[in-house]
Amino acid sequence: MEGPPDRPSPQAIEAFLQKEPEATVHNNIENLLAAPALPDDIVVVATPPRTHAELAIRAFASGRHVLSEKPLGISSDEAEQMLAAARRAGKHLGDCSMRFLG
Repeated sequence: MEGPPDRPSPQAIEAFLQKEPEATVHNNIENLLAAPALPDDIVVVATPPRTHAELAIRAFASGRHVLSEKPLGISSDEAEQMLAAARRAGKHLGDCSMRFLG
């Protein structure tokens, strides 16, 4: 079985920009993190769970807030590392683990 693509499809990017025309889209994480961070920049980590901690920590080091898709990390140790990186950077860490019933 083939894994996920290295980057979003052009169609997915176009659909996103139709909804969020002021958003900036980067083709890879290196370009995104190399760009100067704005005060309210947020990196949304919506990649395979095994990559969440590494990408979040890199995003914090670049001066950005992070919103991570669930699960936050693949272990409580990873979650603690992410939180420590957020605190060092003075940035917020959010996650999409909320569940609504009904």
